[in-house]
Formats: sequence, C-alpha cells, structure tokens
Amino acid sequence: MSVGGLYCKNGYLYRSNSAKSKLCEWGVDSSYAVNNVEKEVALCRTDYPGSENMNVPTLVSPGSKKPISVVDSDTYFQWNGAKTSTQYYVNDQGVSVEDGCIWGTDGSGVGNWAPVVLGAGYTGGITYLSIIPNPNNKNAPNYNLKIEATSGSSVNGACAYIDGSYSGSNSDGCTVSVTSGSANFVFY
Repeated sequence: MSVGGLYCKNGYLYRSNSAKSKLCEWGVDSSYAVNNVEKEVALCRTDYPGSENMNVPTLVSPGSKKPISVVDSDTYFQWNGAKTSTQYYVNDQGVSVEDGCIWGTDGSGVGNWAPVVLGAGYTGGITYLSIIPNPNNKNAPNYNLKIEATSGSSVNGACAYIDGSYSGSNSDGCTVSVTSGSANFVFY
C-alpha cells in the first residue's frame, strides 16, 4: 500500500510522509481474493490518495488466489480527519485488467462502472471487509461472491452476493468483521 509520495521543492525530491522511510509497504495480511470461476477476474484498486483512478490491477486467474490490500486505517491516509480504507472495483469475469482497470463510460460495465465494489480496512485490531453494489451500475455480475473465513479464523457476520442479491446486512451490500485470522473474497 502507498504510505506517501514525493514532491519537488527547490530542485529536490522530498517524501510527503516523513514518518515513513519507504513509499510503499505491505498492508495487514488478512484477506485474499479466491477465484473459483471459469475465467479471470480483474480487481481494480483505486489509487487513493492520488488520482482515485482504478488503476492498481490485481488479476486473479481461475483456481488461484491473490492478496487483497487491507490498509491499517489507524495509520493510513485520513481525509478531513476521517479514516479511509481500500476500495476495489470488480469487473465481470473474463474482463482483462487492460480493459477493466480504466475510467469506464456509462453502460460499459467496466472500471468505475464495474458491477461490484469491495472494501477492506483494519482498525483497532479488527479487519472489516465489505461487498457493495456499484451505485453507477446496478447490473448483477456474472459470478457469485462471498466472504468466507479461512481455517481457524473468526469472522462476525455473513456477507454474500448470490444471483444478484445480497445476504447479510441489507440489500445495499454487507460487511463482516474479521476478529482473528483472515477471510477470503471467494468468486464462484
């Protein structure tokens, strides 16, 4: 995850976050995307803080898993004093990162018009994971999706998107809390 950037002043480059010695570091290792569908799934993380483009790609091939960036919201970028989290736009299966991790257009179903948004953050020792419909696109994706605890982990709540409907909290999406261990976003 990005923990700062660079800025130019008087011909020199400076770190925007002098509390950190690096520009990037690993987030909290508490979530993965698992692909159990027939085609690749392109997850597009937003570049935040920054341009807010969904141009940080994660391509999850069938039968594989990839880490989800879970930022430590207690130490990560704050906007107007409020904690922030990681957001991913998730395209339909079969959409490449080249075609999907872009600014889409109304009706395109890709990028910021992808059907699903995933959220991930960590605060106070708890990881929060969410699945929400993209307010720009109410069409269901061509897969089902659930958040599932890994072996030996503890997750409070239930969250799934099955055949175009959410289970768990409500129809506007759902959130779980991972109190120990980790959980996976499972595409099936």
